[in-house]
Amino acid sequence: MTGGSINGRVIKNIVRENGDDMIAVVSYMAAKGTEIGSMTSNMATLRDQRLNRNILITDNDVKGQYWGRGITVVGGENVTIQNNLISDTTHGAGVLLARESGYLSFGVKNVIVRNNTIQNVQTSAPVYSVGDKASRPKTGHAGIEVHSLATSEELDNSTFAAAISTEKVLVENNTIDNTLADGMRFGTGAGRVGPAGALGNKMTRVAKTALNVMDANAATYNTHCAGNTDEGNPTASNMCSGSKPAVTGSTLTCTAG
Repeated sequence: MTGGSINGRVIKNIVRENGDDMIAVVSYMAAKGTEIGSMTSNMATLRDQRLNRNILITDNDVKGQYWGRGITVVGGENVTIQNNLISDTTHGAGVLLARESGYLSFGVKNVIVRNNTIQNVQTSAPVYSVGDKASRPKTGHAGIEVHSLATSEELDNSTFAAAISTEKVLVENNTIDNTLADGMRFGTGAGRVGPAGALGNKMTRVAKTALNVMDANAATYNTHCAGNTDEGNPTASNMCSGSKPAVTGSTLTCTAG
């Protein structure tokens, strides 16, 4: 989903052995090399024409690609990712919510990641591979990765910085099992991350930190944490703070059948 996709449902799909993100919402602001001033002066039009919004991703079964992430929002607003089974993401995160500076994407706002089962994040090898991507290293992403990558030039422009922030994100009641790196990670990169919430997530077999909240963004853009467990024991971060953000996600629903 890209190029200003709106009001969409992605329901009950089975994805196997593709070559990139298994389900992706990606909003590019403009072509690489476009000047920041030009984008800032035209932001309302860019949002209308290029920003993906109001998308429901639910009850999908995705597994085993050789490159990319499981389910992603790399630029998008008002998205709900729920009740999905995401397995064997051999290269990157199970779920990625991110702004990517190298691709001039929008930020991520008002997104819910809820009741998903995420298994085997970068702990297995792909059953096949194509081209040079077979030899590229794993990303080190968490099972659920939330970040905002930005350059200093982008952050110096307050209007542009607001458009590329990752904020109003709620990650709750997910099950994450068997990760090469962290279970959940919030805040990698120089861009703004938060307010965010991590509530009621259950993690097992996490190789590094179950809940990693990066200090670069937590002081101003808080991550609220409550009820998360690692191997059945309560887990938190001393960088967690503030109240649960108000996040609504998509307005779309999925009826029985």
